[in-house]
Amino acid sequence: MLAALATYLELFSMSLASGRGVPEAMLSSAKIGSGWTFELITDTITRSRRTGETPWHALGRLGEELALTELVDLASALALVGESGARVRASLAARSGTLRRRQLAEAAAEAAKNDDSMRVSQLLLAAGFMILIGYPAVLNVMAV
Repeated sequence: MLAALATYLELFSMSLASGRGVPEAMLSSAKIGSGWTFELITDTITRSRRTGETPWHALGRLGEELALTELVDLASALALVGESGARVRASLAARSGTLRRRQLAEAAAEAAKNDDSMRVSQLLLAAGFMILIGYPAVLNVMAV
């Protein structure tokens, strides 16, 4: 979900840079992506239009339902944009970069953990091979 959210933020930032308004950029960015995450965001924004709720409040509610603090933070930032006209494009790019760096750090930690478990497996395999090779030699020495 975080990878898709980072991608959504990048698309949203580019859509804002092209001159679209915030609500239009939110929906068009969600429609560009593929996968269940983008469909969920698109459905949430579309449903908010039908019910008269602002799209950023709907995203905030979705973030609360999914327990995704990044989405709740995005919704609060977009509420500032929609209500007070604050500049958000640079903030979106920074948020996207932060999400990507966090994902990269988590992937690196997981890879390091897997690397350690592979070392243990390799050591056990090497020990087993040495026993397999050394056992007949030890038997020949003991028999003489």
